[in-house]
Amino acid sequence: MSSPFSEVDQHVEPTLTPSQHFWLGHWQRWQVSGLSMAAYAREQGLAVKSFYYWGKQIRALETDPKPEPAQAAPFHPVRITRPVAPSPVDAMTVLLRLTNGIEGELRHVDAQTCLELLTGLSRLPA
Repeated sequence: MSSPFSEVDQHVEPTLTPSQHFWLGHWQRWQVSGLSMAAYAREQGLAVKSFYYWGKQIRALETDPKPEPAQAAPFHPVRITRPVAPSPVDAMTVLLRLTNGIEGELRHVDAQTCLELLTGLSRLPA
């Protein structure tokens, strides 16, 4: 029986707590021991009920489907030009909050640049 934490699947391995590491190690050694779970637990000085409990947790991880790789977000070209310092009266700060949680802040932006930025963003596909 393969483990959900085999070397082949390291790229999706969850972070394990020390306790999970401990029980996973015993689970893997038990699988090759040829002993019953109860006999292995007693031989190792483990509480039999705890070993059964952690075995159930590990089996659940083995049957869970692997997470699907995330879809890459489309990239849109951005033109970067040398900034021209606006007068303090015309300068503003623009804070963008996208629906996906990404935020961006532009400081000391003049009104014309702000208008161009918002016009360009409005043309992007949703």
